[in-house]
Amino acid sequence: MKKTLLALLCAIAAWPACATIVIYGTRVIYPAQRQEITVQLANRGDKRSLIQAWIDDGDPNVPPEEVKAPFLLTPPIATVTAGNGQQLRIRVLPNTLPQDRESLFYLNVIDIPPDNPARSGNLLKLAMQNRIKLFYRPQGIAALDEKTVGQLSARRDVQGVTLNNRSPNHITITAIGTGEREQLLKATLMLAPFSQRHIAVSALPGSISTLSLSYLNDYGVKRQQAIPLN
Repeated sequence: MKKTLLALLCAIAAWPACATIVIYGTRVIYPAQRQEITVQLANRGDKRSLIQAWIDDGDPNVPPEEVKAPFLLTPPIATVTAGNGQQLRIRVLPNTLPQDRESLFYLNVIDIPPDNPARSGNLLKLAMQNRIKLFYRPQGIAALDEKTVGQLSARRDVQGVTLNNRSPNHITITAIGTGEREQLLKATLMLAPFSQRHIAVSALPGSISTLSLSYLNDYGVKRQQAIPLN
């Protein structure tokens, strides 16, 4: 029992060192007009890794063989040698996804480290999972830029502020501030297309007419923009 517990603790302690497979980018955009897109992986370790990749529609607990996302991803399993890369090809399948807004999915990549014959047989091997957002963007929907974020507005009430997203895009907001209070958000939030979200904050002075947002663009780069506060 003690040996097993020690092995588990050692494996957890070494976990960051096992995360050798990285995904280039923090999000994936799939424009509907494209027949296929690619996502690049890289093995930054000194040993080969076995990877498994799949796309889910929001439930991380569904096994890869049971997911129903309308995409074909190849290869679903691959070996990536040390210092080399691997391309994942993603092709959209016939579907009934809405055409007036983006749809949100998630790309999953599991990094399974190789066996080490020099280690004890009692050592627990842990797999690392990367999970990033994949946005399916229908034709006619613009990139996430200043014009898109300009469709956000905010309305104050006695309990806080309600954000209104009138755009067809998902908008990830990392910070909201005013001239007097730098941070109104407790955690990053994502506004779905044509949705509202209420943020509980104490009363804001009536003199404040704008809020300053920090949001992530299509490349995961943080940008700043002011939106009206009514």
